[in-house]
Amino acid sequence: MFSKSQLVIVLAVFLIILFFVLVFFGLIPGLRPDIGTKTELSVWGVYISEEELSSGIKSFQETYPNVTVKYEEKNPVTYESDLINALALGSGPDVVMFHNTWLPKHINKIYPAPEEVISLRKLRELFPTVIEQDLTSDEKIFGLPLYIDTLALFYNQDIFDASNISSLPETWEDFLTVVKKLKETDNKGNIKKAGVAIGGSLDSIERAGDLLSLFMLQSGAKMVSDDFSRASFADIVKDKNPGRSALEFYTQFANPSSPSYTWNDSLGKSLNYFSEGKVGAIFNYSHIVKELKNKNPFLNFLVAKMPQLKGSSLPVNYPDYWALTVLNRSIHKEEAWNLVSFLTTNQLVASNFYQISRRPPALRTLLPECQKDNDLAPFCNQTLTARSWSQVDKNKINLSFSEAIKDVVEGHLSAEASLKKAQDKITLLMK
Repeated sequence: MFSKSQLVIVLAVFLIILFFVLVFFGLIPGLRPDIGTKTELSVWGVYISEEELSSGIKSFQETYPNVTVKYEEKNPVTYESDLINALALGSGPDVVMFHNTWLPKHINKIYPAPEEVISLRKLRELFPTVIEQDLTSDEKIFGLPLYIDTLALFYNQDIFDASNISSLPETWEDFLTVVKKLKETDNKGNIKKAGVAIGGSLDSIERAGDLLSLFMLQSGAKMVSDDFSRASFADIVKDKNPGRSALEFYTQFANPSSPSYTWNDSLGKSLNYFSEGKVGAIFNYSHIVKELKNKNPFLNFLVAKMPQLKGSSLPVNYPDYWALTVLNRSIHKEEAWNLVSFLTTNQLVASNFYQISRRPPALRTLLPECQKDNDLAPFCNQTLTARSWSQVDKNKINLSFSEAIKDVVEGHLSAEASLKKAQDKITLLMK
């Protein structure tokens, strides 16, 4: 027989157990713990396959077992419009891949990173300077990069050897000498064999706009005003016009009367021309290494760093990359930013992504490893000196630059007038 005090204890234990059973099964409304709640995050991206992200996503879900992640690779051609349309309909993903030039155009759609996820100080420790240039505003962080690519020189080793070029151009003065050795013209000055694919518009040079931006930045042009109210790359800077000088330098290679004439738009797309072994060099990003090998497995090509201005104290290189960010419309912003941070700042996850995707890593700590990579070393050697500028609409800016190139090459306008025309058009876009 139980004593009275023992019965009280047994009854109390029974009631406690009963209470927790009722709570667990939800029979007491509002008191059931959240242990079974699942959060699903939707991620949209381009150029990156599910396989390339799967290792990082799997690790994240193991760390956060109550969160599941669904990744969807979208069509790059319609990606931006698909995203805008989805947001207009009140739908869309939680996390998106975000081009490094998109912030001025889409900042109102993004939820900035909470301070506890990543601070500006931590960003500077982890990533190169260009990330702060591209993805921050008013000391708020609006995206974190998966990788950082830069323009580089792709050259045909066989053609360089046949032209007796023993050293790669480190400056643009060296490059002019290389072009003259590579090109072949007939007695009328017509191109028999193109030396380097440069000087043309977007009709033939896939990266014409990026190349012109690079030349302007290397020359010291101020691309936009400090208050982002107008384009300013045609302005005079310290009694010089660096923007005009950059355009003149670029277009000389497509000018038949120039001693550096080596290319024209009628030759066709530069990437195809290079893959067929018809031109000594082109400029492009790391992702075309795989494309070139697929187009022509027997093409003997290598990659070198971009030439720089002679006497320049600091190299300037031009970036192109995609970051991850969280949309305002997400109802799981905290979990979404945890995912973004996990995929981009976790060294093991970022290293796995680099090894699988074969894209130059963004984390500073991974650059030494990449600098030993035969295919990617030139790109990784340029990451820390990559510099960008705020672009209201990259596609439209590229078209304006392409039109300026055509105006000069075809003799419609002077370099100064064509550049001013492009500046006015881009300023109108900004307004």
